[in-house]
Amino acid sequence: MYQVWTWYLSRGYTSPCKGIGFIDEVSDTDRDAIIDATSRRLAKIPAPTLTFHHVTIRPEAITLYPNPTEPVRTIRSEIREAIAGVWGTNQVPEIADNYQPHLSIAYVNSHAESSRVAEVMSAKSPDPARLVLTSASCIAIQRVNHSYHWDTHATAHLAG
Repeated sequence: MYQVWTWYLSRGYTSPCKGIGFIDEVSDTDRDAIIDATSRRLAKIPAPTLTFHHVTIRPEAITLYPNPTEPVRTIRSEIREAIAGVWGTNQVPEIADNYQPHLSIAYVNSHAESSRVAEVMSAKSPDPARLVLTSASCIAIQRVNHSYHWDTHATAHLAG
């Protein structure tokens, strides 16, 4: 079992955005300073409308990618800057360049041929889903027996 602090995008689009660190390694003072800095930064960003349509099969999950992706990347960048403001640029966890905004709709928990999954998914033609992303939440997440559980600690709202 492990527990970490991380930022998730919320309002129907619950997707990992930016990790902070293990709960036992991040002081309450630093966590609260990061939350405060993030809240101030995100309050200046207009709430974007995202569209999800095409299913993508990744090795670990079946996902939907938002369109456009840039607003989500901007939100993550602002969270990274908030962390850098508290810990310094060289102490921000996770690599900035590898982030792929996505919504996981199913996780892979056994071996299956991706071609079979793709065949089943391509038989469906869902309508595009749209949502206005209004906030990001700082959550305490833990994995217990192959299952994730989390509690929301704070929410940072976007403008508008």
